[in-house]
Amino acid sequence: MSTLHRLLGFALPLWKWIGLALVLGFATVSSGVGLMMTSAFLIAKAALQPSIAVLQVAIVGVRFFGLSRGIFRYWERLVSHRVTFQLLTRLRVWFYSNLEPLAPAGLEHERSGDLLSRAVADIETLENFYGRVMAPPLVALLTAGLMILLLGPLSWPAVIVFLIWLTVAGVFLPLIVVRINRRYNRQLARVRSELQVYQVDLIQGLSDLLIYGGARDIQLNIQQLQDQYHDLQSKQANIQGWQEGLTGFCQYAAVVSALWLAIPSVNVGVLDGVYLTVIAFGILAAFEIIPPLEQAALHLESSRAAGERLFEMVDRPAPITIPSSPNPIPVDPVLTFRRVSFTYPGNREPAVQNISFHFPPGKKLALVGASGSGKSTLIQLLLRFRDWDSGDILLNDTSYRQFHPEAVRSTLAVLSQNTYLFNGTLRENLLLANPAATDAALKKALEDSQLWEFAARQPDNLNLVVGEQGLRLSGGERQRLALTRCLLQNRPIMVLDEPTNGLDSITEAAFWETLFEVTRDRRLLLITHRLKGLACFDEILVLSGGKIVERGSEAELLRHQGEYAKLTLAQQNRLTARVK
Repeated sequence: MSTLHRLLGFALPLWKWIGLALVLGFATVSSGVGLMMTSAFLIAKAALQPSIAVLQVAIVGVRFFGLSRGIFRYWERLVSHRVTFQLLTRLRVWFYSNLEPLAPAGLEHERSGDLLSRAVADIETLENFYGRVMAPPLVALLTAGLMILLLGPLSWPAVIVFLIWLTVAGVFLPLIVVRINRRYNRQLARVRSELQVYQVDLIQGLSDLLIYGGARDIQLNIQQLQDQYHDLQSKQANIQGWQEGLTGFCQYAAVVSALWLAIPSVNVGVLDGVYLTVIAFGILAAFEIIPPLEQAALHLESSRAAGERLFEMVDRPAPITIPSSPNPIPVDPVLTFRRVSFTYPGNREPAVQNISFHFPPGKKLALVGASGSGKSTLIQLLLRFRDWDSGDILLNDTSYRQFHPEAVRSTLAVLSQNTYLFNGTLRENLLLANPAATDAALKKALEDSQLWEFAARQPDNLNLVVGEQGLRLSGGERQRLALTRCLLQNRPIMVLDEPTNGLDSITEAAFWETLFEVTRDRRLLLITHRLKGLACFDEILVLSGGKIVERGSEAELLRHQGEYAKLTLAQQNRLTARVK
């Protein structure tokens, strides 16, 4: 199915409103034609000084068409905008609903700027498809039929020559413009996407870019892309100017040709000379349908390119399979990894291999290892972002694959190293974890995470604005806020993914103290490469090369003098080197 057919499919549920907008658009153009033709007749006939009774119908017609044109135009714009906004709403919901199952595994190679461009700019581009591409050709066909009915009884040669010039201006010129603009529209979509990527990178990484001197390079890239974008827009504007000039030529050529063919009928007495003005002004008014056709031609290819980018994204296969009849989640699930192995697509070596562990209620388990040992892969499998190749992950002896992925994630409260905080209040950021939480519940969770004292000192209390990504908070405060979110979720399993990354030693020690105090009776799964605070964990699994090479308590692993002891010694040496 072509891109345009798929885009038209979104409009089918609103066909009644679209039909009404089409009728109102045709009524608007018809009123304009009627106004011009009756006005021309009234002026030409009045010059002959007839009885006022002869002019009465024309006078009433001018009043009617003059008023009705404004009314029809108002209702046509009202209905067409309603249709456009409803269609854009459907598109946005559809795109997000199809994009969400791909995240994060299916989008790991995409840049946030490009995703933003598709979700915002490309969908906004399709506003032109539904508002300026679909309706004009249909209104033009109806208007052409109306002109045949109005001009046919006066002069058929004039009708024929009018239709010829109308076809040239409304069909051939737009098709030529579409063909010329096709390349420019695709380049515009690409440049706009790249520009969005660089702008997002510049904003999000401004501090690092300024420190390492990379901001200037990105600014130069943005300037080059902006120059390309303006150059492409200038070329399109030139094409549009030529099209408008040629359309004006066709319009007046149609008037002159029609009059030239109709005048002989006046000479032989077949046609009243008054109707020459009616023919001329009717043709001028009918060409009102051409500018929307020009806009339709300009927006057709840009809409096609935007649609292709959206469909290319949502047509990707989902990285996981969802059962048709998922099982309900157990009340107190026991998590078990049983010889789980996984290899990333395109790789030969497995990222994790034969991973097995048992995680019953009340247990505190740590997965440690150097970078590249498979920790991040285990998180993705645990959160059901990917499907494993062999082995199985179980909840109470039932495979993960028998549960809906969202239901699986509802059993896990994840505290990651990069918790996103929105530029809202403290209360709003906490309510994301539990929208039904009362202020008393928020206070209790903040007290448990030892953040209430900080919040109570603020003049705005829970209404404190934390800033974009929590910039108004310190690193420790951001992590405690993330911990508060996890506590508000009150889920059976808490997963910590490098929770102290980026924290100084004093803040890190205080965070661990708080964490162990509030999770005394909770199940805790820690995934980290920092070997601090692990003495309180019941079992530590040491990963290397995607395999579990050691397991046991911290005391047992240190006595064994194996991989864990080597990692501990290496971290101590790095710390000593930094101090020196």
